[in-house]
Amino acid sequence: MQIIDGYGGRPHIEAFEIRDLNVSLHGSGDYVLEVGDKLGCEVITNNKIQVKSGAVLVQGCRGISPVGSIVDMIIENGKTGDNRNDLIVVRYLKEPVSGEERMELAVVKGTAVTGGTAADPEVATGNLRNGDTLHEMPLYRVAIQGLNIVKVTPLFQTIRSTEQLSGTLDDISTEVGALSSLATGVKTSIVSAINWLKTQVDGKLGATGNASNVTNTFTIASSRMQLVSGEKLSVSLGKVMKIIADLKTGAYHTVVNNLTTTAANYVLDARQGKTLNDKIAQLRGDIVENLNANQITFETSTYYPPTIVARSGQSVYIKCAGYAKKEIGAGGAFAIAAAGALPEEYRPVADVLIMAPIAVDGRIVEVSVKTDGSIKFSSSSTLETGFPINLNVSYMTRKSNF
Repeated sequence: MQIIDGYGGRPHIEAFEIRDLNVSLHGSGDYVLEVGDKLGCEVITNNKIQVKSGAVLVQGCRGISPVGSIVDMIIENGKTGDNRNDLIVVRYLKEPVSGEERMELAVVKGTAVTGGTAADPEVATGNLRNGDTLHEMPLYRVAIQGLNIVKVTPLFQTIRSTEQLSGTLDDISTEVGALSSLATGVKTSIVSAINWLKTQVDGKLGATGNASNVTNTFTIASSRMQLVSGEKLSVSLGKVMKIIADLKTGAYHTVVNNLTTTAANYVLDARQGKTLNDKIAQLRGDIVENLNANQITFETSTYYPPTIVARSGQSVYIKCAGYAKKEIGAGGAFAIAAAGALPEEYRPVADVLIMAPIAVDGRIVEVSVKTDGSIKFSSSSTLETGFPINLNVSYMTRKSNF
């Protein structure tokens, strides 16, 4: 036997002795204490739940999340068609060598099942007084259906403070004292009334009760509206359902901000609109650059204005627009490109002879393109110096450049 609450001449009080006192006062289980936010939680996204401040008593060992603290619990993505239960736990750990102890909040991932009922994952159960190095206290069950968190269920027990228990005992003592003076018939009536009231209250939801078994009837709202504090639950659910209905299947899909995801059931972040627009602009520029790169201008003729030969795929276009440099006699064949001047990929499969109108008065120029790479123009009538020429013809070449 050694003294605990007294001076022993040396440090002599150990953690397990304080834990023993806590166990004797509150029990040997795992509890959430009535302080702070009592480790309340909030679902932020389908991948994140935030746990607020509070304190626990784990087999007599106290742990605390300070006032104002918030801990992010990351939930791994679900999969369409699968059901899974994860557990948020308070994890007690003890280093086997140094004996250092600590507590942390953690997620224990469950096993997914397809189409069936998911089971809770196993948690580690240890005995702190026996020196076990790992123990996990379940706080919440996180039910995941497909890609969505559909339900978060508290699994912990809270213990009331001595002050709360004392007040309750005082209330009971007062009421029992008052009832003892009543006649037997009155007492019987009161008991019957209490039993009837119990049947009416059983299963009903209190202001801070568990709503897991409560049903609700609602009608989808006619348009999107903001939620209003204090409105009926059926009205709020109708507004939420309207948003989900408008989003259609997109309401159940995960948003990604990339152009590489190939899996089903994902939707594109709006920021990718600019990325796509930039890529389209770049592609348009590349096409124009490619077309310009496949263009040749012949300016050797002393009679005709410059002639442009452009190629896109297997199509070749000849354009000559401008004014006659000199008088062009009727029937004369003028060389635009000598043999070999036109590259192989621009040449037709067979010699081409095209009659092309060049003016609104019906004047015609005969365009000759040969497989040897030569081009000649021959006018059917005399074209005076300065005569406006607008010639456009096309033909097919031997192969594509795309």
